[in-house]
Amino acid sequence: NFFVQNISKILRLITNLSFSFEFFKRKKILIYDSSTGKYYSSFFLSSKVFIFSNRIFEKNSKVSFFILIWTIFDLIKFKNTKLSQQYSINIFKIINPRIVITFTDYDLFIYKLKEIFPKKKFIIFQHQIRALRLLRKINTHKLKNNYKIDHACIFGENYKKFYSNFLNTKFKVTGSIRNNYFKEINIKKITSLVLISRFRPHLKKYTSNFSRVNINKELVPLKIIKNFCMDKGLKLKILPWSSSENPQEEKIERNYYNRILGEQSFSFLNKKKFDDSYSITKKFNFFISFNSTLSYELLSRNARVAFILGANSKFSKKKKDLKNFSQNLTSFKPNGPFWTSNPQKKEIYRILNYLKNVNKKKLYSLKNMYIKPFMIHDNNFNKNKKFLKNIGLKI
Repeated sequence: NFFVQNISKILRLITNLSFSFEFFKRKKILIYDSSTGKYYSSFFLSSKVFIFSNRIFEKNSKVSFFILIWTIFDLIKFKNTKLSQQYSINIFKIINPRIVITFTDYDLFIYKLKEIFPKKKFIIFQHQIRALRLLRKINTHKLKNNYKIDHACIFGENYKKFYSNFLNTKFKVTGSIRNNYFKEINIKKITSLVLISRFRPHLKKYTSNFSRVNINKELVPLKIIKNFCMDKGLKLKILPWSSSENPQEEKIERNYYNRILGEQSFSFLNKKKFDDSYSITKKFNFFISFNSTLSYELLSRNARVAFILGANSKFSKKKKDLKNFSQNLTSFKPNGPFWTSNPQKKEIYRILNYLKNVNKKKLYSLKNMYIKPFMIHDNNFNKNKKFLKNIGLKI
């Protein structure tokens, strides 16, 4: 099995090889990790940016044949460095960017690259909401405020507590860059409820042993949500995780909801590309979620979003986690105006009824109290416009 895995990795690397001379053109900005960077590349001037595929063994990565050969010879000297890491170092030497940007804050090698290239400006952008499990994983590497990065652009003030545990940096509270390109949601009439899917076709827990998967944590709440829509005369719509870019995954996800809810009880929103969620959701104003990044983004733009957090985490009064970082709304209290950690009918109906009927002024007040620490919305980039323009954003 180990042998087969390694052969498949090598074959993927071979199919990723490119003979392009684009790898030898110097650029002002390097975006580290195309797997996350591809969602943001359109926000930058392409003439100034090199999108770097550091995951050389992953499907669809672009890997320079010439630089890879150079890297293989380098490994004779640098025996303690992985092939992908030495390849990254060599790319940096050739592209020679002044600014390095990454949206993959959990890749610890980016912090090592700053040590190797201290004169380059390194900027990290938060890509998703962050949880304590990642902080604990990072702390197993004994990173106690050790790594220096020039700037960390974060969703909200709360995340200073997260990154301060292992980073020495200057913070910029920018909100979500993608979300900031969209205006506030101002739709008054509520005709449907959109479920933001947490289904992941690539996770075995969703594709095997269907009768056992999350039986109390997910199947029961989904049926309650369906019944709420029937009781209130609302259309239930599902915003899928998958998209038409991968028809097989889309089919698996659609079948999952068909089996739980029945084909006639909901409509599957058409998501052509993975990143279409923003353009789709701006047409709606009433949502329910299991604690996704998109949920906080929507609430920051004045949408009505209910959270079922019992499916993700339990409320804890322990203060042992470093610097009291708050990973979700249960850090305030187990059950709040628009969230619950008890996914039963009474609670789910309570939060949905509240959001359906609450006036706009009260909703805005709740957003400032509970969501702003996690996510700000800066539609015109007023807070950090000069900084963001200087690092290449088209604003």
